[in-house]
Amino acid sequence: MLKKLLKNKAIQIALISVIVVAVLTAAFFWAPGASQPPAVPMSEYSESNTSDYSTPPSRLATEPSSSPQISSGVSTTGVIISSAATTSAINTTASAKPKSTAATQKNTATATKEQAKTSSISTKPENVTTGQRKQYNCTLSIRCDTILNNLDKFNKNKMSVLPKDGVIISNKTVTFYDGESVFDVLKRETKNAKIHLDFNLTPAQANAYILGINNIYEFDCGPLSGWRYRVNGQFPNLSSSSYILKPGDVIEWLYTCDLGRDIE
Repeated sequence: MLKKLLKNKAIQIALISVIVVAVLTAAFFWAPGASQPPAVPMSEYSESNTSDYSTPPSRLATEPSSSPQISSGVSTTGVIISSAATTSAINTTASAKPKSTAATQKNTATATKEQAKTSSISTKPENVTTGQRKQYNCTLSIRCDTILNNLDKFNKNKMSVLPKDGVIISNKTVTFYDGESVFDVLKRETKNAKIHLDFNLTPAQANAYILGINNIYEFDCGPLSGWRYRVNGQFPNLSSSSYILKPGDVIEWLYTCDLGRDIE
């Protein structure tokens, strides 16, 4: 009997219709999103609470509950945000960046100017003037009177610069400052008196070598001639730029024609 009924076309059509209706009804009630919680980006949660779909505490403190969540293209209501809306949000953010950059550059430039201004003010007191340094006195003399006893060896072209008594500076009391050397005093006093001075200076070795004073050079009075200095009657075994002065020192610059033997 059942086989005869199934062979009836009308009954077959009715059964097929019932099956289709049942399938559609089941698909409607079990559609994704109908009863499931809204999708939330996994990046919003740490590994310890990935199964928690509630709004994280950090978002409650920073965002209204009704504002859409743009990241991952999903809103807090679970509705997919259109690509046009996402693109608009991105463009809006991009267009706002130049203003922020310009403001940052302006603030940076202002801060730099203020820093430079403050720096110039703070470094001003470090430029200590000589009037604020401790001053002392010493005695300076420059002589080449040994040449007068060796005129036969002396360069005839230099006769015009040779003082008649052989004295270039005679026992002059001069001022020096704390920490200065014999060379510092010689350089300053010859400059003040407009007396020629020629020297080689090697700062790395704190070495100053005097070549000529008052246009009278080494070797102008023979192969053993040149300039030497003496402090308090002694010839130091130091460069003049390394000898630091003490108050009351007596400095003598002497020209020798015999490698120092004629001035000892």
